[in-house]
Amino acid sequence: EAGEDTDRRPDVGAQVEAVGLECLRARLLRHDDQAVRDEEVDDDGELKYGESHIMCNLYTIDAIEKISKEPLIYHTAFIETALDDPEHISVDGYGQQLEGVVETLSEELKDLIDSSENGRIMKEGIQTVILGKPNAGKSSLLNVLSGRERAIVTDIEGTTRDVLEEQIQIQGLNLNVIDTAGIRETEDKVEKIGVDKAKEYAEQADLIIYVVDASRELDENDIEIMKIIAGKKAVILLNKMDLNVLISKENLEQQLQKEIGGACKNIPMIEISAKEEQGIRDFENLLK
Repeated sequence: EAGEDTDRRPDVGAQVEAVGLECLRARLLRHDDQAVRDEEVDDDGELKYGESHIMCNLYTIDAIEKISKEPLIYHTAFIETALDDPEHISVDGYGQQLEGVVETLSEELKDLIDSSENGRIMKEGIQTVILGKPNAGKSSLLNVLSGRERAIVTDIEGTTRDVLEEQIQIQGLNLNVIDTAGIRETEDKVEKIGVDKAKEYAEQADLIIYVVDASRELDENDIEIMKIIAGKKAVILLNKMDLNVLISKENLEQQLQKEIGGACKNIPMIEISAKEEQGIRDFENLLK
């Protein structure tokens, strides 16, 4: 009978959908394993992207699974059956019921779209820009995080004039870390280009690491950086805590409140010494 067929079809469809998702999950895993072998291994045999690429695909599938497909299958089957047997199946008032179903699914799709940025970050990595005035310890931090001498470190201000990029994995997260020229007013044309680049990268960053030199008083360059990070996802590292400290957390918090007000409320602050590698683990745990 029509009623029996209508009740049965959605159940079969739901089972097919569930099996399909499991097959798709397995195919993605197989694809990524092959990609690791063929495309994601560099010339030295090292993984270029680690496991985050696979995790991103699984994240996508998990998100899709959260959207209930049973209503779609059921109502599609119901409409087809009603068209085949209009004498026995009435669709009076069905439009209002279907409207409610569509609104619910629309909300679920909206939530999926809103969370798509998380998938992008898991796959492409977190665009992370290191900002600070000259000689604040930005390059030293990059070297510590990367585990190698990636950037030149000297006592001469303005050593870094161009951007340096390094892919770093911390606590399972892929960070595309960009070391930039120190923020300051300068008449040097080359250095000025580097400073402008630093500001451009900061504007588009997923995360800004603001390195403060705790052994020097805050100045107009620090104030400019505070305004750059206002309203953005940022972490402040109070560096050179192994030296004679002139700037404390309290001093910095007061200055931030004065310059950017409520925009500094949720910006975490960690005391570190990049040179002595102190506080780095706290920073890594914070990122996680």
